Amino acid sequence: EQASDSSVLGAGAPDDFDASAEAGIEALLALDEGSLALNGNRWTLTGEVADAASRAAIQTALGDKVTVANWQIAVQARDSAPVVTPYLWSATKAPDGGVELSGYVPDEGLRSFAAVRAGTVSRDTTALASGEPAGFADDLLAGLEALNNLSSGRALFDGSRWILTGEAATQEQGAAAAAALLKGSRDGAQWTSAISGFTPQAEVPSSSEAAMSSSEAPPSSSEEPAASSEEVVTPAPSSEPPPASEPSAAMSSEPSSIEPVSSEPVPELSSEPAAAPSSEPAPEPAPEPEEDRALTMVDPLPARFGFEAARESGQPIALKGGVPALDVAAALGALAGDVPIDALLPQAGLPADFVRSAAAGLRALSGLTEGRLGFDGSRWWLRGVSDKAAPLDAARSEIAALPNGADWSVFVDQLPPLEVCRDLVAELERRNAIVFQSGSATLAETSLPVIDELATDLAICPAASVHVEGHTDADGAEDLNLALSVARAETVVEALIARGVAIERLYAEGYGESRPIADNETRDGKAQNRRIVFSISEE
Repeated sequence: EQASDSSVLGAGAPDDFDASAEAGIEALLALDEGSLALNGNRWTLTGEVADAASRAAIQTALGDKVTVANWQIAVQARDSAPVVTPYLWSATKAPDGGVELSGYVPDEGLRSFAAVRAGTVSRDTTALASGEPAGFADDLLAGLEALNNLSSGRALFDGSRWILTGEAATQEQGAAAAAALLKGSRDGAQWTSAISGFTPQAEVPSSSEAAMSSSEAPPSSSEEPAASSEEVVTPAPSSEPPPASEPSAAMSSEPSSIEPVSSEPVPELSSEPAAAPSSEPAPEPAPEPEEDRALTMVDPLPARFGFEAARESGQPIALKGGVPALDVAAALGALAGDVPIDALLPQAGLPADFVRSAAAGLRALSGLTEGRLGFDGSRWWLRGVSDKAAPLDAARSEIAALPNGADWSVFVDQLPPLEVCRDLVAELERRNAIVFQSGSATLAETSLPVIDELATDLAICPAASVHVEGHTDADGAEDLNLALSVARAETVVEALIARGVAIERLYAEGYGESRPIADNETRDGKAQNRRIVFSISEE
C-alpha cells in the first residue's frame, strides 16, 4: 500500500499524542476504509468493516491502549444496523413500577432481553443502531438490575457516561442497586450513581459523629440527589465470560468515559464588574421550577448562562445574553422565528465558532416542544423534550454534525403520552373554540371539528382519565347557570364517546359562574368565562 505524509512539526500536542496516534493508526489499518483525526484533545475514528465481530475486536484493542474518554468512534459493520451518534439509551422507572425504555440497542436479542430484565415495561421505543460503546450489553443489564432495586429512578447512557439516579426505599435496597452496577463492564467503573435514601458504607457516620449531629433534622427523602454523584469503586475486572443465557457484549464499541457531575458553579460570561464583598449572608437561590428539574437529570444546568435560548410549550423562543455583534443578534432572532432580540447584547471574548454553534443549537431547539439552549463560557448545553421521535433525532444530528459537537452536553427525550395529551389539549383549550348555541347545551356546528381534534388527541393517552368542566358567565340566575354548565360538560362527554373515547375515562363536571377568569362586566370577559376546561390525570 502507498502512503503520503504531509504532516509538519508543531507544538501543543496532548500528552498522550504518541501512544494515541500509534494505537489509532493501528486501528485504522484494521478497517476496510476509514479516517483518523485529532481536533484539539478529541480523537475521531470513523470507517467500515465487514462484520460486527471485526469491529468489536478493533475497538476493544484500541480501548486497551488509549484513554477512551478522549475518543469518538463510529465504525460501521456492514452486517449491522447503521451507526448513530450520539448513542443514547435510557430506562425510566415510575413509582408504580412501570418502566419506559428508549434510545438505541445494537440487536433484537438485546432489545428483547432488556424488556424481560426491566420487568413491567409500560413503553418501549428503543430502535436498532450501531455505535454502542464497549461493554454496552453488560452495562445496560446492570443498570436495569440496579433500577429494579429502586422505588423510582432512571438508568441511562448519555453518549459518554452511564448514570443511575433515583430513590431507594431502604438502605438495603440502595446497597443492592449499587452492587448491581458492579456487574457492568469493567466491574462497574463506567457508572456514576446518585441514589436518594442510600448512604454508601464508607460515608456512614460513626456513633460519636451521629451523636454530635443529632440535633440536625434528617434530609427529606423527597429531596433530589446531590449534584455530585457517588462513583462506584470496584475490584479488578473479572476474566470470566458472561453466562451463555445472556446476550454477549461481542457487538461492542468504545468504552464510555466517566465525567462526574460537579456541584461547583460553572463560570458564566458577564461584562459587569464584580460586586463588592458584603457582610450580609448571601440569599438562598430560588427553587428550580419543576419542569426544569425534569430536564436536568444529566449534567445539572448552570444557574445562569452567558447566552441562552429557552422555549416553553406552545411559546416562542426567548433569547438573552451575550453575542459577538448586533448583526449576529438580528440573524439569531430571525433563525429563532423572528423573536425579540432586545435582551441580546454585544459581548467580547466569545469563541470563533460561537455563531455556528448558536445557529445549530437554535435549529435543534426549534424542533422541540420545549427546551433550553445555553453557552456557559466554555461549553454548550441543550436540554429538551418533544412529543415525537423525529425532532429528537434531528436535534441530535444537528449537534453531532458540528466540529465541536462531541463537547456539547446534550440530553433530549420524548415526552410520555400523558404529557403529550396534556400539552395538545391545553393548546386546544386556550383557543376556547368549543362553543354552544346561545343559552343551550347544543354544540355549535363550528365546534364539531374541534371535538374531532380533541378525540384524536386523547387517543394518544388511552389510559388517562379526563375531567370535562363546564363554566358560564354571570348572566342569569346562578342555579340555572350551574345546571347549564353541567349539561354542556355532559354534551362534550357524549360527543367524545360517539367518537370512540371510552366512557369509563370521562367525567362531566359543572361549576356555573363560580370560577370566572375574566371580568363579567365586559363582553370579552363574559366570552372568556363561557368555556370548557379539561383536566387529564392518571387516575
